[in-house]
Order: sequence, then C-alpha cells, then structure tokens
Amino acid sequence: MALLRDKFAEKENPAHIAELVQQLRKEDASSRDAAREELSWMGVQAEEAIATEMSRVEPGAYRNELEALLRQAESRVGPSSQNLRRQRAMQVLESIGSAEALDALRHLSGESPSLRERADAEGAVRRMEMKASR
Repeated sequence: MALLRDKFAEKENPAHIAELVQQLRKEDASSRDAAREELSWMGVQAEEAIATEMSRVEPGAYRNELEALLRQAESRVGPSSQNLRRQRAMQVLESIGSAEALDALRHLSGESPSLRERADAEGAVRRMEMKASR
C-alpha cells in the first residue's frame, strides 16, 4: 500500500505541474524541452493545468506551445504509459479493498490534478463502498 501511495504522490503534485507549465516560458531551450517532455509524459494529469494557463495568455509562441501539448494529450488513442500505470494502480487498490486502499482512492478522487483520474477514482470509491455495504 505504501508503495502505491508513494507512486501516486510522485507525479500528482499540482504545484509541480504548474511549475512545469511555467518552465515553458523560459528562454533556456533545455528547460523548455525538459518541461515539455515531462508534461507530455504526464498526459491527462497535466491537461487541466495546461488548459487553465492557456486561457490566461495572449496568442503567441507560448500559447502555441500550450495548444500543442493540449492537442497531443487529447489526441492520444490510448493512455500514455504514465496514465496506464496509474489506472492499473487504481485497479489494484480497488482489488485490495482495504480501508487503506479506500483512503488512497478517496485522496485521488479529491486531489488528482486530472479530471479524468478524479472521475476514475470516484468510481472505484463508489464500487468499494457498495461492496462494503452488502
């Protein structure tokens, strides 16, 4: 359980995602490239932060960068490897069915920066609660 909780916490930090989005503004190409790569790897986790930032900025190179990342995240046929791992981890937590697993899923349902991931976690919590009430 601790391993799964730690793995979720690694990349779900909204402050870290916001920092990566801001790194796209830097003049240093290597900083921008590293931020772009990590945001792309995060997939749906970064969508909301990218869309929010995009709504705040005027047209230009930075906005174009944000639009490209958002299109990339939205156009994926399947989930990124990072998102797939997180989905599978949520399935494992639901299968475990313990109180600690339920707490971890509740945390994700309220704290994940991804709308899709929050919805998936909420569904798992509902299913676990229904099983427990039987």
